[in-house]
Amino acid sequence: MKKVYFIILLSLGYTISAQNEYKKSVDSLYMLINKAQEVETKIEYYQNICEIYKEFDINEVSSINNVLLDFSKGSKSSKGFAYYYLNNAYLNIKNNQLASAILYAKKAKLLFYDIKDWDNYFVTCTILADYLLINDNYSETKELLETNLHFALKIKSKKVSYLYYQISRMFMFNSDYDKALIYARKAMSFEKDVAQKIKIYNVVSLIYNSLGNYSEAIKYNQLSLSITKSPFVINKLLITKMKILFAVNNYNEALSIALFNREYLSKNKNQLSKIDNTIFISECYFYLGKYTLAHTFINEVLKEEIPRTDVRMKAFALKSLICLELNKKEEAKMYIDRALLLLNETYYYEIKLFLYETKFKVEEKLGNYSIALEFHKKIVAIKDNIYTINNKNKINQLQIDFDILEKENKIKSLQLKELNNSMEIENQKDYLIYISIALLIALLSVLFYVKNDKIIRKKNNIIENERLLTQKSLLEKEILLKEIHHRVKNNLQLVMSLLYLQSKQKDISIKEFVATSQSRILSMSLVHENLYGKSDLSKVDFKEYLNNLIQHILESQKNIEKEIQLQIEVDAIYVEIQTAIPVGLIINELISNAYKHAFKTMEKGSIILSLKEKNTDVILEISDNGIGYATTEKKNNSLGLELVKQLVSQIQGNLHMQNNSGMQYVIHFKNGIV
Repeated sequence: MKKVYFIILLSLGYTISAQNEYKKSVDSLYMLINKAQEVETKIEYYQNICEIYKEFDINEVSSINNVLLDFSKGSKSSKGFAYYYLNNAYLNIKNNQLASAILYAKKAKLLFYDIKDWDNYFVTCTILADYLLINDNYSETKELLETNLHFALKIKSKKVSYLYYQISRMFMFNSDYDKALIYARKAMSFEKDVAQKIKIYNVVSLIYNSLGNYSEAIKYNQLSLSITKSPFVINKLLITKMKILFAVNNYNEALSIALFNREYLSKNKNQLSKIDNTIFISECYFYLGKYTLAHTFINEVLKEEIPRTDVRMKAFALKSLICLELNKKEEAKMYIDRALLLLNETYYYEIKLFLYETKFKVEEKLGNYSIALEFHKKIVAIKDNIYTINNKNKINQLQIDFDILEKENKIKSLQLKELNNSMEIENQKDYLIYISIALLIALLSVLFYVKNDKIIRKKNNIIENERLLTQKSLLEKEILLKEIHHRVKNNLQLVMSLLYLQSKQKDISIKEFVATSQSRILSMSLVHENLYGKSDLSKVDFKEYLNNLIQHILESQKNIEKEIQLQIEVDAIYVEIQTAIPVGLIINELISNAYKHAFKTMEKGSIILSLKEKNTDVILEISDNGIGYATTEKKNNSLGLELVKQLVSQIQGNLHMQNNSGMQYVIHFKNGIV
């Protein structure tokens, strides 16, 4: 929290000092304008003044732009008019006049093209693309950027990084984060300018945040903050920082930045960003459980004219969720239905998923179970589709890699044939030239042929080896796919067994049945989530897995109004997947049982989870300082404890239970035994 406040104070300090520096820069530029002789030079200076004022005074931008227009009329400068249109586009976007902003940006683009000012032309293309995205015009954006990227590469423009950067943002807008990251990295490799690099780092940080790689997201955000002093840029980087904090459930610090940003945006009259920021504040209050404040801020947004359809849908859906928590069920239904009316198939899965999940919750609360079930099916279909698309992408990439390798082998084969033909021609030429000394030439020709024949054989052997390696790689992938199917089958059988055992349990509500089943299945799915993207699919990073598992357990127990501390002591252990799932289920059962039963008559308590490795043995210990075995004898015959005993038996481990000022469970097992 202190770090966030320090950055905010630093930004305020930079704002004051930077404004003084900007005024000095503006004064210097006016002096240069008075001294300059060439029209084009003066126009560049006027444009530089506009760029400076864009950071902190929009009124001055408008004023200087009018001066630029008058000067351009007098000098009949096409570049001056182009800059004027570009600045007008900026002013219109700030005043929430999107259609006019697009029109002016297109005029500027055409003028820069006519005068062949390619640097400004490509920069204007990226600005226009940004406005088109805001206007939900994805197809026109894609065509504009792809056409001009090809052109920029052809003429070797220095501004090609701007186009890569904007294409990355386009894929982000469509939630295609893998492609977005590819183009952002290309932008980084081309860009030399520090200011533009900061923008690219910021996009990379946002992409990693969306991909759930928070350590990389924070790294690039900190890198950006460390190399900029512009208050305008610092503010943008703080917005990224608050999104990362929100993603890792640090809502209080995220809210602090958003509230500071609210004041900054009010001063700069940035209506679009102000709406996004206010929705974010409402979200933070919602997840902090402060529903009245969340309601106040979302109402503030709904009073405004929201230009972007996706933002309107999000605002309506968030309003619906808040109304649901405030027990305004009919109002909640009205707002989610308004959001769904705006939804069409062109929107990517994230916004659909958010709307469908909200609709499911609302209809479930209203008791409309048939409608709730219909939307639950849509949610499952979207998630299944995402999984299928990801798998198809991986398979396609494997096919592409294989095709490339096959083509390379064919090219090498043709090159060898060409080399062989070339050598035969050379031999014939040598034979004709040196016919008079046939005996000597014959001897030399034989030696030459033998030497080159060895080279050809060697190269043919290399190609054959590569072909065998390719076949081996394909066989390994086929075996891996079969292994994955086998694991899925085993996991489904385990889920069926768990559900069957639980169905035999008496005096259990449906809500508790579903919650317990979800918890157990989640502990299994987290194992596969841990393996996702890893090169070794046979071993699980158990420390990372436990951190995720404990986070979900704590989330499920957040409604328990007791002060219970969970202390974790875990070695860096890699566990075979066959062992990881049973051990994960054991930990889930014992910690969940401790939360539910160990502190019934106590207000405070603590649970200790320890996992240590000694040679090939792993020692798992879970203990609490609760009411102990004597007052929870029935637990000994519960489904949870019976399940733990069966799972310990499955991993060929030993279970020791002890009542020592609370319950203590110690389990010894071998890593990888099933």
